[in-house]
Formats: sequence, C-alpha cells, structure tokens
Amino acid sequence: MSDISGGDGDDPGCPERALRLLRSLGGQHAARSPVVAARHLGTVREHIRRWLPTAHRRRAEAARSLADRARWDALIAATVPAVDPGEPPLTHLTVERFALRDLLRAIRDSRPPYIPVAVLADRVRAGVADGTYPPGPLRLGYLAEHLGVSLSQARLVIADLLTEGTLRRDRGGCLVPGARFCPGPAVMRGAAGTAVGPVVFPPPAGAGMSALPAPGRSDNRVGGVVHGPVVQAGHIGSVHFHAPVAAGPPVPRQVPPPPGTFTDRTADLEALTVFARQTGVAGVRIVVLHGVPGVGASTLAARLLEELREEFPGGQLYADLTGPDGHPAGTGELLGYLLRSLHPGELPSGIRERAAWWRSATARQPVALLLDHAHTADQVRTLLPGGPGHLVVVTSPRLPADLARDGALLHPVTPLAPPDAAALLARIAGLGRTGGDPGAVRAIVGLSAGLPLALGIAGAALAARPDQSVTETAAALSATAHTAPSDRDDRFGAAVNTFLDHAHQSLPAPAARVYRTLGLLFSHDTDTELTAAACDLTPDEARQHLDTLARAGLLHHGGGDPQRGEVFVLHTAARAHARRAAEESGTAGEREEAVRRALDWYLSVLTAAERLLTPTHRHLPRTYAHPPQAPVPFTGTDGAGAWLNGHRDNFLPAVRAAHGLGLHATCWQLVHALWPHLRLVHDYALWIEAHTLGREAARADGHRLAERELLNTLGIGLRGDARHAEAITAFDDVLALAREDGDQRGEAQALHDLGATRLAADDPRAARPPLQEARALRAALAGNAAASGDEAGARTFRRAVALSDTALAQVDLDAGAAREAVGRLTSARAALREIGDRVDAGRALAWLGRAYAAAGDDPAAVQAGERAVDEFTALGVVRWHARSLELLALTHQDAHRPAPARELLEQALTLYTPVSRRDAQRIATRLAAPDPRP
Repeated sequence: MSDISGGDGDDPGCPERALRLLRSLGGQHAARSPVVAARHLGTVREHIRRWLPTAHRRRAEAARSLADRARWDALIAATVPAVDPGEPPLTHLTVERFALRDLLRAIRDSRPPYIPVAVLADRVRAGVADGTYPPGPLRLGYLAEHLGVSLSQARLVIADLLTEGTLRRDRGGCLVPGARFCPGPAVMRGAAGTAVGPVVFPPPAGAGMSALPAPGRSDNRVGGVVHGPVVQAGHIGSVHFHAPVAAGPPVPRQVPPPPGTFTDRTADLEALTVFARQTGVAGVRIVVLHGVPGVGASTLAARLLEELREEFPGGQLYADLTGPDGHPAGTGELLGYLLRSLHPGELPSGIRERAAWWRSATARQPVALLLDHAHTADQVRTLLPGGPGHLVVVTSPRLPADLARDGALLHPVTPLAPPDAAALLARIAGLGRTGGDPGAVRAIVGLSAGLPLALGIAGAALAARPDQSVTETAAALSATAHTAPSDRDDRFGAAVNTFLDHAHQSLPAPAARVYRTLGLLFSHDTDTELTAAACDLTPDEARQHLDTLARAGLLHHGGGDPQRGEVFVLHTAARAHARRAAEESGTAGEREEAVRRALDWYLSVLTAAERLLTPTHRHLPRTYAHPPQAPVPFTGTDGAGAWLNGHRDNFLPAVRAAHGLGLHATCWQLVHALWPHLRLVHDYALWIEAHTLGREAARADGHRLAERELLNTLGIGLRGDARHAEAITAFDDVLALAREDGDQRGEAQALHDLGATRLAADDPRAARPPLQEARALRAALAGNAAASGDEAGARTFRRAVALSDTALAQVDLDAGAAREAVGRLTSARAALREIGDRVDAGRALAWLGRAYAAAGDDPAAVQAGERAVDEFTALGVVRWHARSLELLALTHQDAHRPAPARELLEQALTLYTPVSRRDAQRIATRLAAPDPRP
C-alpha cells in the first residue's frame, strides 16, 4: 500500500495515487473479493484524513459562493459515510468508495494555483455587464475556456449566477444574460436551491419535446401529494451539476448555555475535562453526573460542554430523557429528535431501525451529547452514537451504576459547600443584597442544603423584590420550611420544596395560577400563545406572567424560535411541584378545563395550517369546548410551515392527552389536522401511533367518515414505512367501508391507494385493476362537479385523475405499452401544470422521459428527463430530485451510454443517503453490479 502513503495534503500526487487504488475496487472486483476490497478501502479511508485539512481550507475559501460551499460541505460530510454494521458488506463498500472518490477528485481539481468560485463569478458578472461575452446563448465550454478552469468549476460558477439572476435560462433551456446584473458579490438568501440545472444546448430538430416549457421561478414550497419523504433541501452532484443548495442543517449547538452565575465546581471541571480529553479510548467516552434533584448536575454538564465546544466537529446535541409527565420519554421519540438534528428526511417507525440510523448518522465525525435526566442505563445505551471519538454526558438523579461496564466515569455531584453556596446566592441576588446580614445568609444556605436550584430561587426572589431584605426572606423561608426527614434524598427534596413553596406563595395570584396550569400541561415547553390559550388570557397578559415566573426562578428560557418567539421550560422539580399545587388547590373540572383549552388551541391552529398547506385534504368537522378567540399566529404557507416545525415535539403529547382524557372528537380531529405535517416530515413512528389512537377515538366517537379517512392515511404511512402487507389490509378495509357508506370519493381514494401500494410492492399487474377503477370513478366525479358548477371540486378530481394516470402509466411501461404511457403522462402533466401542482407535474415528466425511452424516442427521453431534474432542483424536493436522476440514468443505460448513467446514479446515491436509507441501499447495490440496471 506504499503507493498512497506519505505526502502533504496539498501534494498534487497524493489524490491520483489514492484514486488509482479506488478504481481497482470497482464493482466486479468487490463482488469477487469483498473482504479484500473492504480491507483496501479501509487503508484508503485512513489515508484520506491527510487530505481533509485541504478540503476544510477550500470550504473556508468558498464563503461567498453558495454552490461551492455546499459542494465542499457535502463532500466533507460524506467522506466517512456512516453505514450500519448490519448492512450487506457490498453496499457498505460501494457507498464509501464513491464518497471517497468524489472528495479526492475535488481535491485533485482544486490544486494550486486555485481560484475560488466566488472570484470567478465576479469575473463573469463584470463580463455580462460590459458585454464581454458574445451575443446569444452562453456555452459551458466557452465559459470554462474563457475562465481557464475545468468544466466542473464552470458549472459551480453558473449555479451561483443563475441563483442571483445574472444569468437565466430561456424557453429552450439555454443560458442567456438575466434580468438583474450583480457587479459585486451576490447576497445568498434562503436555505433551498433555485432553478439551476445543467447547461442545456438547443434541442435537436424533431426531438419531440420542443413544446416543453422551461422551469418556472424558484419556489421552496411543496404542493400536491408526494408518496415518500419530501425534504426541502438539495445537493451538489459531482459531474452533472444541478443545483446550489444548503448542505443540510447547520452544525447543532443544542446544549443550553450555563448561567452566568455559575459558581465553583473547579475541581469537578478539571477532573471531567481530563477524562473527556484523554486519547486512545476505544468507543464512546461516557460521563455520568449523578446527584439529587436540584444539585446542579445539568448546569455542570452544560459548563463542561461549553469548555469543550470546539473539540467536536459534529456539534453538541441535547435530549431530555424525562417526559412532561415525569415518566421516561419514549425511546423512539428521542431517537427521532436526535436524527432530525443531523439529517432531514424520513424516519422509520421501528426503534431498532431508528437506532441503527442514529449510529450511522453519528459515525461521520465526533459529537458531544448531553442526555439529561436519565432513568436507566438501558435508556442511555440505546442513544449512544456510532463510531469513535464521541463524548456522552449523562445526568441522573439516581446512579445508573450499570453504565460502569460501558467504561463510564461515574461522577457524583454534591451540594455546594456553605461558602460557595453563599457566593452563588450573592451573585444571583445582585450586588450588595446579601452583605448586610451574614446570619440570614447562613440561614438561607442551611435551608437550601447547598442545592443550586433552591439558592437560585431565593436569589431570584431577592433580585426581583429589592424592598425585601435578606433577613425577611430568611424568616419567610424558615416559616415555610418542611420538616427534614431522616432519609438523605427526602431531606434534599424537602429543601427544594421549601423554596418552591415560598416562591409559589410569593407570586401574584394571576401568575401563581399560570404556574399551576403549566404544571398540568402535556407540552414539553410553552410560549406566549399556548399559555394565553390554556389560561384564558390575552397574549400580553400571558407574556407578563411568564416573565414574572422567569424572574422568580421557576421557569428558564428554552431559547427563541423564529415563529414562536421566546420559549419557556419548567425545571423538572418545578413541574412536579406545580402539578401537585394544581391538584391540591383546584377542582378536577378546573384542571381538565386548562388542558382542554390548550388542546382546542392546538386543534384550531393545526386546522388553519391544514387548510392553508393542503387545501384538497378532505374537510371534516371541528368541535371546540372553548373556541380560541385569538387569531392564528401566521398568515401564509411559510409561516404555517414554521409553526408546525416549532411545535412538532408537542403534537404527539397532545394526541395522547386527548386520548387519555377520553376526548374522542378532539383526539381524532387533531390527528386529521396533522396531515400536512406528517406529509412533510415522514416521521412514521409519529404517523402510525397518532393514527392508531385517532382511529380508536373516531370509532368511539361514532364518526364513521373520520374512521375511514384516518384508516386511509394510516395506510399511506404504512406504505411509506415499507409495511406493504399491512397497508394493503388497511386500504381493503377502507374500500369496504366506503362502499358500504356509498362514498364514491372515498372508494376512489382507497382504490388508488391500493394500486399505488401494489406498485410500491413491485406488483404492477395487480395494481392495474384498482387503478383503472379509481380513474374511472374520479373522472365521473370530476364531470359531475363541473356540471354542477363546483369548480373547486372539479379541480380536485381532475388532479386525482392525473395522479391515477401517472400510476397507470408505470403499469403500462411494465407491460410494454410505451405509447399508451406517453399519452397518459402527457395528459397528466398538462392537467397538473394547469392546476398548479408542480411536484406531481414534475413526477409525470420524469416518468414521461422513461416512456419516450421505451418508445424509442431517445432525444425526447433525455430532454424530458433533464427537464424533470431541473424542476425538482428548483423545488428543492430531494427525494424526487434523486428519483429523477435515477430515471434519467436508466434512459442513458437503455441507449448504451454507461458512463453518464453511472454518474447520474452516483449523484442519486449521494442525494438519497441523508433522506432515504432504503433508496440509498438500492442504488448502491445497483452501482456495485457490472450493469447498473434495476
């Protein structure tokens, strides 16, 4: 292996030597000797680290170019792909080989003298503005030659200039000067790509596609029905460049910052830092901080991770392992939350599969993970990241000693010594507030038992009430003090409750009621609007009371959200205290009213988002015990999507709360209103549990139509989770119920979904009969709606006909009826474009390319396929961007052009990897074969 060893990261010879070795690990060689191939690949993977600093430097130099920056981000992120050990070795090998090869090619092509893409774009801007370039379409080759760069570098320049408007595409897809010239660096806005696409030359005469319109302007909204994950993001490919996009979520920095009043713990921090920084540790380093509630273990963990902030390139993640009800949080929900922090895209329903994805997602680079308020060692083990170099910090009120066999450092967190406790109290209370009466300070410290939570509450009270002396505060606390039990843990609990009781009793009556109500709520956190709804207040009143509780030390700020504003969280001990106080002071009716008001508010706002984002979703009734009076907190589709994203962790708790209280109508209506959120995030665990509860509630409520609707959307979720047999059973049941009820719309939908599921299960012959029935019913419904003057209904059913035609065309292709497929898809695309459903129109176009190929019209097939890629690039729909690349690759393969076919499949693999593991495995296996066909 000496041919790749040695050399500096900028040594131009190094990438070539490694590339030669990678080429020797092609699909046929890997298939013959996968063990040897995997060993050779491991050697390359070790040496690749020598060139990573070069890639990071190029990433820094690309700051002004969205396209170049996204390219380097994607290459770096994919350099050491995370592949679950249980995957087939051949799939593992293929994924890693292409990721390493792409990075090596990029480093080779950027050897000195290297000119950043942003500098090249400045030159083109100036040339467009002063007429340097010849009239007519701008050719990729001419631009590359003029700039003196490679074709791939020129594609990146074009991507940036298309994004900002310096260049545009004419109706033939050719590059021409745009409507807006930017003589200076472009200001990139937004997180999604715009209509960029490959440089397309004028189509040959008789290509059969001249009437195809050029892609419209960029729009990051997703419309229509998409079966499969929809992620509003994109990707940079290695050869056929299609879009400048963000490379995914930013590096996560989720650990709450420690308070500025953090005091002492110097010895703890020194010992923990030494352990965290030790080298040569195999696997994951685990630190367990255990101590009684309120002792400050979470704050110490946050302070430790702040010290180590720059040492984990994968970021710092946070998860609270205790739910709002005080019980352990669901493992599936925790894995889903952590996975969303690193990668957008679909989430499988199974916990084992989620855990495997989590280990794979974290194997790329080390992360620091804070697991707060853990209950058991097994709860922690399921969340351990994959690969070496990670640090996991666990806090727990009880000692999970079983983690010692995992190599964990078990570190007790003890109460503060009296001098440190007094110093903390003084820092929180403010300058000079505690200096007048040392005896009173000693009394407060003694009552607090040295617990920072208790001291924080006392200090906050002193800071908020400058008219009250420390002596008066000590006397009031002494009067409230609980009798100290003999048991150590109970003694510390009594100390915390003493200070919480005092804080609660010192609150103004309206703020105290808000505090008690928050203890009853099902949500993980709260904000102004949710608090106002639950407590029947105006937003201004709610904001004032939340500020009062925060100043009293009972709430802490959970960060800001662009849509929600300031978010507040109750400390675990304070939540339990508030719940007890509410149960002791209120009646059962009052407690249920607060929860019902919160549920009604969620139902109202979810319904507004549903009507805005999915207007064709079947409208079902909504019932409210307390109809919310405040306007919904958004006006457009972007605001609705941001609201859904901001509240996503509270939706399943809301459904569970309604189900647990026997609020059957509220429960199923919440699930029905969740449709746009589920359709966008494809969190199948949430999808399936919510629908199971909602369907039970609809049956208990006696609402037959709701039961059918939820059973149908449950089937869609099961199909997305690849549980095809269960999905078919669900759709069979829906079909029987719809026919019993004489509901032709529901019957047509069930038939269509049955056919679509048969297609997804690779059984096109069985898919044809239900799809044909569905199409006939939908066409009749469209005609009836048009005849009655119901234009909205007619549009809905015309769209439904087009979707059935798109599915039937795939059946036609399987049966060899290419011309029939061309006719169906041409008609379907025209209807969907007229309706404004850009996503499904793009799907029809992608399949139209395959239909032209099967009919023998290769030029039309290629042009349709490339146009579909352009459209999905513009929309930012990652999975269908990848699928359109895959379909176009098959067209090239049919025409005996293996090189472009392979390159397109490699791009599809890179796009699929973060959003659809199943699709990525399918493409990787195909690439490993000598002939990459299905």
